[in-house]
Parts: sequence; C-alpha cells; structure tokens
Amino acid sequence: MKILELEYRGPPSLGGVETLVFEISKQFKSKGYEVEIWSTDLLDFKGERDSQLERMVDGIEVKKVHSFKIPRLPFMYPFIYPPMFLEFLKLKRADMVAHSHSFPSFHSYLALFFHQKFRKVTITPHCDVNGLEKSTSRFFRKLAFRVLRYFVHRKDNIYLTADTRREREFYINNLKFSEHKVFVVPAGVNLEEFDLITSEEIYEIRKQYNLEKPFNVLYAGRVAKIKGLDILIKAISKLDNTNIRLTIAGPDFGALTELQELSQNLDLADRVTFTGALERRKFCTLIKSCDISVLPSYGGEAFGIVLAEAMACSKPVIGSRTGGIAEVIQEGRNGFLFDVGSVEQLSEKIGLLYKDRSLCQKFGDTGRKIVEKDYTWEKVANTYLRLWMERL
Repeated sequence: MKILELEYRGPPSLGGVETLVFEISKQFKSKGYEVEIWSTDLLDFKGERDSQLERMVDGIEVKKVHSFKIPRLPFMYPFIYPPMFLEFLKLKRADMVAHSHSFPSFHSYLALFFHQKFRKVTITPHCDVNGLEKSTSRFFRKLAFRVLRYFVHRKDNIYLTADTRREREFYINNLKFSEHKVFVVPAGVNLEEFDLITSEEIYEIRKQYNLEKPFNVLYAGRVAKIKGLDILIKAISKLDNTNIRLTIAGPDFGALTELQELSQNLDLADRVTFTGALERRKFCTLIKSCDISVLPSYGGEAFGIVLAEAMACSKPVIGSRTGGIAEVIQEGRNGFLFDVGSVEQLSEKIGLLYKDRSLCQKFGDTGRKIVEKDYTWEKVANTYLRLWMERL
C-alpha cells in the first residue's frame, strides 16, 4: 500500500503539523509502506519559498509545487497551487491512501474531489476547538465544514480524524458528523530522539545560552503573536527573582521585535534569551536542558506537540486552557493550566514550581509515563494503519 501525505509545508519546514507528518511517514516507511509527502513550496507563511521542489529525506520522497497567494477566502486558507491539481489528475486508481492535513485547505479539497482514486481518504483538520467554535459560527466557514461532512457521510472511503477527544466531540455534537466516521488520533513524540542526548550536549547548550541559573523556563516553537509570549514575558517580570530565566526558542513569525522591546521595557533583557530557529538536535537538547516548559497560547493549538516533547524529557509543563493543551496537561498530575491571557495565574504557577522542586520531579515523572503510554509516534502510526486496514 502507498501512503500519500498532504500538507502545506514539507521538510525542511518546522512546526507541529510538519513534525507529525514527517514522523508518521518515517514510521510507515519502517513498516514497509511506500510513502510520499506532497506540499507547497512555502517555507513559512511570510513568503519565503523552497527552491528545491523534489528531495529524498530519510528514504521518503518529498514533492513540492509552486503556490500562489490570493485574497483571503472565507472558506479556505489564502493559498492555491494548481500544479498539485495536475498531479492529482495524473494519478491512477491504486492501492493508495491519501492523508490530508489542515482544513479548509486547497489540498484537502483536492483529496475530497479525487477521492475515487484512493482506497481511503483521511482528513485531519488539526483544529483548536476554541477556534472552531468561533470560525464555524461564520457562514462561509460553516459551509466549508458542511462540504466536508457531505463527503465524509456520503463516501464510504472518507474518514475524519481529530487530535483530541474534545475536538472529536465538537465535530459530532456541534457540526453533526457521524460518530462512526470520526476517530481520535493524537500527536506523538520520538522518545529515542531525547533519550540519546548526552550530558555533554546539555552542558554545552546551557553554557551557550547562559542556562546555569537555578531555574530555567522554556518556550519552544514559533515566535508568533497567537502564542501568547507577551503573557509569558509579563509573568516572568512579576517574579522578582533573578534566578528565574526565560528562553524563547524558535523562528520569528512576526512577533520577535515587539517581544524584544517588551523585554527591554520590563528590564528583563538579561533574563530573557531569544535563540532564533535551531536545528532539530539542538532544539531537543534545549528542551531537555530546561526546568519547565510553558505554552501560553491565546488559541490555535490543536494538540501542542512541544508539551509532549517536554514531558518525554520528564519536565513539568504549564499551558493555557485552550484547545488540545487542556487535554495533554492533566491538571495537578503532570503540570498546571491557566486561563488564557492571565498573567497573574501564569506567574503564580511558575512561582509554585520554582519553590517546590519535588513537585517538579513528580510532574516530570508522571508526564514521562503518560507519553510512554499514549504519545509515541509508533502508536500514532499504528492507529492510522488500523483505521485504514480495518476499513479496506
């Protein structure tokens, strides 16, 4: 069986969906399946393009097509890529699965339209429930999901998967999808990727980024406004303790300058470090080198892979009470939740963990067990394979 993974930005782009697609593709490949990743030529959503449209990455063929930005349409993200339509036209019906990520997107509509060419089509929207509640109250976005529901209900080979139980319940209860056509498949973590990091690597990165203070708070991910990093910086400013440092690691998605200015205005320039984008090994080492990991998003988090990655390193986690974050973090077991946008609550939670290292250890140990049980890439890939095989 051949598996075709469809996404916006293929390797080497970084991001939650991008990590998920690549990791499950490697799992499928290791189990003997032929895998291709199709995406646009976008490296980010600001306009940077990938000049290499075809490459092999870990034995997986990656094909990219030129994309064109259009005025924002209410029923689709603002990019179209006609060359992918032509690629779909060339496909012949075969023992093949199409797995499309993000909805509503041009490639998801293509997968639905050409569904007869595949044995199975799976659409994974990766939607934050809070965002879904707002967006599906609008006529055109609601219409987009009605189109999706039509295909899911009328075509036996099309299924929908959700990142969390709460997301699945929203599709069933609010958008009226059949419960027999919607399945939960969470994201995962490559445990070995973190377990093989050496103490020498941790020493070097702590030295490089001045993480030798007793307590280091980490945000890892895109530096974007929706990620709530202004809330995190303000929360750190309320903790009048120079031993507590904040490291923000990730590529700039339009918020870096404003956040640097905020840090300076709050006299935190010597306590907040911006690393920029890091290559994967260094990124993982930084996660393992911190004391706690925080994801303070305003919304848009379908799952929050970086939280599971911190849990894999036995780190306590703190996140805003939104989307998939509230499912990954089990309040009082592996970390804390706080109300979206609450500087006071976030500051309080960070302070509690700083003062109680035994609680940090307890949360970290529990988090690692949760990941081992529920959130490994092998488990994720096997869940998809069961979904596809049992319904062939």
